[in-house]
Amino acid sequence: MKILKRKKEIGHFKVKQKEIQENDNLRIYRNVYQKLLLRTRRNPENSQYAKDFEFFKGDNNKWRENISKGLSTE
Repeated sequence: MKILKRKKEIGHFKVKQKEIQENDNLRIYRNVYQKLLLRTRRNPENSQYAKDFEFFKGDNNKWRENISKGLSTE
């Protein structure tokens, strides 16, 4: 049972990695997200980094909603 769960996790990870490699927009988003997240974690005393990261996440959520509604494109 434990092995089956592990295979499902690995399969999902591989599919996600393949999507990131094939889609430039997704790759760029992931790189920026990771950059902002790590900058926030490495400098917890700097509140501006946390604000920038939260703004990026919120703005991206709005953008994705607009894409799903057909109001915006990738």
